[in-house]
Amino acid sequence: MKRKEQLKEYKGLSLTILLKKEADLKIKIFDLKMKTATGKVKNTAQIRWMRKELARIKTLVFEKATKEMIEETKEVKEKTKKTDSK
Repeated sequence: MKRKEQLKEYKGLSLTILLKKEADLKIKIFDLKMKTATGKVKNTAQIRWMRKELARIKTLVFEKATKEMIEETKEVKEKTKKTDSK
């Protein structure tokens, strides 16, 4: 149930905030991998959980970016139709 609640929370965030969270997670994953290699991390399952979280965020970023692109192309098409009809 927690994942669904977290996904709803992520859906409510803006694209820039999601991109920032994505960058932060990438850094955390890298740090965890380095600590795992040196033997300082006991719970190695954290890496797997963070990678899945990163994938969820990347999916939402892609969805939001494509929605914005579609809206922009619609606006451009409407503007060109208006100028063509004059």
